Amino acid sequence: LYGAVVETNDPKQLAARVQTIVLAGLADKTIEPDEARSLPAYVTTAWMEQFLRLDPAIALRKVRVPALALNGSLDLAVPAKQNLPAIRAALVHDHDVTVMELPGLNHLFQTATTGAPSEFSRIEETFAPSALTIITQWVLRHTRDESAGKSSTR
Repeated sequence: LYGAVVETNDPKQLAARVQTIVLAGLADKTIEPDEARSLPAYVTTAWMEQFLRLDPAIALRKVRVPALALNGSLDLAVPAKQNLPAIRAALVHDHDVTVMELPGLNHLFQTATTGAPSEFSRIEETFAPSALTIITQWVLRHTRDESAGKSSTR
């Protein structure tokens, strides 16, 4: 769906492609009926088109500090298999980069079944403890490393 937005410059062609993709998503149950009604208008906004055309690798290549990139394996908005290798490649020059795919988590880092956005509000968990642990340990490790040898006034 996002690829269609980026690849199609003609608004009428885009509307037709989006509709075809949404109908296919309904058929294979990767898009739920509520999403199917709102998705076409949402993905064809000027903001979304600009967002989808943005190349984050340009900014990532400039990063010169420790970096942590996490993705849930069930993230449908930012698919891990597609995005994590690109992030890793863009940060190849950085000496301290951690890139991880977290199994069973969705875009909001909730433990999920399908990863569909319609599932977000039905999940009681706000943020998976496993993801929170990884983030906490990474931050602690990096703040300890940076503060080693420095005097603290706390």
